[in-house]
Amino acid sequence: MRKQTQTAILVMGLIFVLAGCGLQNTAGESTGTSSGSAVSGEAASVEFPSEMLRSPLCNDSNYYEEEMDDNEKYYWNQMALDGTRVDAISVEPATQLQYVTNEEIIYSKQVGEEKFRAGKGYGTPMEIWSVPLQKTDTGDKLQWEKKTRILKTYVWDIRRPFYADENYIAYMDCYDFCVYDRQAEKFLSLKGNDLGKKGTPNSDPEGINCIAGKNIFFICKYEGLYHYAVGADSVECVDEKAHGSYSFITIPKKSLLIYQRCGTGQECDGENNHGDKTWYVYDYTTGEKKQFITKEQWQQAYEEAGVMEEYYKRAEEEERQWNEWWGDSEGDSEKDIEVAFEPVGEFFLEGDTIYSIKNGFAFSIDMQGDQTELKYEEDLSNAMFSLGYDEWDVTKVQNGKIYFKHKEPTGKKDEEGYPEEWICTKGYYDLAKKEYTQTRKWKEKDDE
Repeated sequence: MRKQTQTAILVMGLIFVLAGCGLQNTAGESTGTSSGSAVSGEAASVEFPSEMLRSPLCNDSNYYEEEMDDNEKYYWNQMALDGTRVDAISVEPATQLQYVTNEEIIYSKQVGEEKFRAGKGYGTPMEIWSVPLQKTDTGDKLQWEKKTRILKTYVWDIRRPFYADENYIAYMDCYDFCVYDRQAEKFLSLKGNDLGKKGTPNSDPEGINCIAGKNIFFICKYEGLYHYAVGADSVECVDEKAHGSYSFITIPKKSLLIYQRCGTGQECDGENNHGDKTWYVYDYTTGEKKQFITKEQWQQAYEEAGVMEEYYKRAEEEERQWNEWWGDSEGDSEKDIEVAFEPVGEFFLEGDTIYSIKNGFAFSIDMQGDQTELKYEEDLSNAMFSLGYDEWDVTKVQNGKIYFKHKEPTGKKDEEGYPEEWICTKGYYDLAKKEYTQTRKWKEKDDE
């Protein structure tokens, strides 16, 4: 949880991360609703991501999202491209929506219990299915009567990044990066694969959910960042020092991947320290990579903005508040606290501009320019400061608006003295109007 607090911004850009928490499908049934929500208490109009056309769950007609209501019933929400809900399709548990094209919806389904197989370890029988789509004036019509099974496999789980077209299926499982040839009906054995498995060069892959067109990027823990061009016979190592749960963003118009690497390339030590983390930019058409913006450039930007002293003040206060909540310093919130200058928050993209927020300090980088000029976003920073030092993150970026979810403890604690109930709010910052608007407020238990 600490990482969630200190790393407050989720990469939005082209990486639309959907919480695949078990919302899923098989023989779908439409509820016939054109408004309202499958979850009681939600507004009929939903916040809709501007990056929807780059989402794996969007085509030219509709966007799909998974949802579970208060009665633990599962739905696919079929959305129009303007963000209005067209339908809520009732589906069964133990399946998961994976990918949407103009021709089909791809989903996975668990079809049995986990078991041990000699020589292959534990796995769960999973199937991947296709539902054809019929285009109508009102959007997609799912042709459930024509659904077909693409493949069956034994895995611990099927994870994103997940990619599909008429020729290939590519996805992560707990042990592998898998590429399936739909025409030949077999998995590919890819080069650049030290263990001789179907894909990944490492037995502990971590999907970074990063797809740009037919380019897939994924991490092998402690082994590096890898690139697979759909249809190729090999995976390529981009950087062996980019590993772990670090951050990535793609800029397809320039064929660029911006990623975070650590200074050691080694497994983290007892202090969870990966060394000095820096940002690099990789051109996935030429294979060239170089450092993106140096720590010295960040330091100069903070100093020129006149916020260096305030940075340390806020960083120390955030650490002190964390200690007060979670007892990292044996509950001593007055204990001397030392913080390092770690100015780079995670990146997210809006138009041609990259934004980075760390401890509330927001900077932007114009990717149409020389890609080295850091501009301090004072109004956006002040909006972030108004949210306090509590847990918050960026949930999406939509048409010039940055959407936030923010939470602070109510004061109720569990038996171990940790916060167990939170006041949550949602809102957005309008980049043009330079103002923050709260859209929702509610209470939430820590396990929700």
